Amino acid sequence: MENIIKESDYKPFLDDFARKLNKQVNPKVVKINRFSQGAKYVPISVLESALDSLFMGLWKTENMKYSIELNSIIVSLDVSVFHPIAKIWITRTGIGAVPIEISKETKELSSKALHKNVPAAKSYAFRNAVLSLGRRFGRNLNRDFDFSFTPDTENFGDKFLNKPND
Repeated sequence: MENIIKESDYKPFLDDFARKLNKQVNPKVVKINRFSQGAKYVPISVLESALDSLFMGLWKTENMKYSIELNSIIVSLDVSVFHPIAKIWITRTGIGAVPIEISKETKELSSKALHKNVPAAKSYAFRNAVLSLGRRFGRNLNRDFDFSFTPDTENFGDKFLNKPND
């Protein structure tokens, strides 16, 4: 007898996990960036803790690349999480940039520029990648609208999984 996986066997678990990812971020952890026109953000430590909790520590940062363009440091990286229900790795790419610090006195590259600016750009890239995982990570914080997750029960059914015998 062939084991046929039916949507009803796993879809409720996927929906439940998607609801967890798309639960509104706790307003107590949201901060305001006064240097970025009051943009809201979730601190990196909170994002890392949420990744640890939701993905049981099964997440990683990979493929970090940086470049210096004009007067900015740009970082791109991938954040991968192991989906506990689907049992697959999911990767999100993020990008972040910060201006290079210039000494006011000498008008040259500050001696601390790379020491401070590369990690700052990396944190922006990390946050950018992680927020695409869901509202729990701050996805809609700076948007005028807030889409919430709704399970799609009509367009994803057993009829798409079970092919008729030819």
